[in-house]
Amino acid sequence: MHVASRLPLALGLSTALALFAPAPAQALTFSLVDLGIAPGWEARQPTTGYGLNARGDVIGQIGTSQSTQTALWTAPVQDGSRRSAVYVPPVANGVGYRNGVGYQINDSGHFVGTLSDGGNMAAVFRDGGWAVLPGVGVAQSTGRAYAINDAGTIAGQDLPGNYGFPLRWLPNGNGGYTPQRLNGLGGGGIARDINQSGQMAGASNVGALLGASHAVLWQADNTVTDLGVLDATRNHSEAFALNDHGTVVGASRNAAGKLEAFRWIDGAMSGLGAIPGWENNPHLGAVSTLSQARDVNNLGWVVGSALRADGQTVGFLWREGLGMVDLNTLISPADPWFGGSDVFNPHGLLITGASATNDRGQILVSAVYNYRLGPANAWQVTHAFLLSPDALPAVPEPSSWALMALGLAVTLRLGRRRA
Repeated sequence: MHVASRLPLALGLSTALALFAPAPAQALTFSLVDLGIAPGWEARQPTTGYGLNARGDVIGQIGTSQSTQTALWTAPVQDGSRRSAVYVPPVANGVGYRNGVGYQINDSGHFVGTLSDGGNMAAVFRDGGWAVLPGVGVAQSTGRAYAINDAGTIAGQDLPGNYGFPLRWLPNGNGGYTPQRLNGLGGGGIARDINQSGQMAGASNVGALLGASHAVLWQADNTVTDLGVLDATRNHSEAFALNDHGTVVGASRNAAGKLEAFRWIDGAMSGLGAIPGWENNPHLGAVSTLSQARDVNNLGWVVGSALRADGQTVGFLWREGLGMVDLNTLISPADPWFGGSDVFNPHGLLITGASATNDRGQILVSAVYNYRLGPANAWQVTHAFLLSPDALPAVPEPSSWALMALGLAVTLRLGRRRA
């Protein structure tokens, strides 16, 4: 036995572990950026954010469900702890529409959504203007466009005759798009998200089974995989998002009939539960939703909304090995946003849900706070907020663990050659 031959192996193992081992758990806190209204709009208008790209641009809407207008919040232009919206008029090819909303934005700043004026039209915003997307066999799609990747491929839903079919729009090389119906499980469905490799996630009705809908994953070649359900007797699940590793998140009915967030990874679906303590909620019997997962980033972070012990639905962050955490507990009371002249502080802020997260660890949320009307008067306002982490910990996805195993295998082989 030669000590000299073992020393490089020991050093190699320690180096590999140092390179690929996850960072130690650390306290995670976030700062607030209020995604407010556009200049000239009434200050108490509600705002909602739906899509978030890698640099922190946000797309969403200003207004209520009766009257919505598309809003874009660009980064890094900010005013202190606030960011003003850019109003995007609902005009496509010279035709004006009553309402508009943006659902997702890619890293080139192109975004997709819906324009409506008595009916919904799937649309894409690029090159400074909206364009209505074509339908299958018709000039315009009566549906919604939900997601766009950096290659410009769009995922959404076609709604001919008010029955939805999953659809994608492929760039045709001439500045336009070719619509393509996606394969399903025997019925209609919806495509909610698309990743950089062209995989899509959503849901499909299952054949002739009444009310049955399963989360599905489409590959770029249009093959479809049934992701299953948390409980076969309930026969319901829907995927809302996926990351570039193919991890899918959404919600499914569990054995108790409650809608519960799930994560699908390595061919298996698992429920994520709700905020710890929810089991003791005295009103649980009347609750229909425990949690819903709305997005997952390439760090493996899952965000959405979930029930907590007091019965309130709040935004959550789920991380591997750490479980689900109420996002309200990760905001410092000393955050500069609370010192704003229009914030009525005694009742603070309540984050009610999270819709998106990027690889910088930013999280797009909806929150309710009290807008100051006078020294002791307030008006409750719902705004989109962007949470930015004070420090970004490394939390590897399973692919990182595979890379670690590969690194160890190479190190061991080199060690044997030296022996």
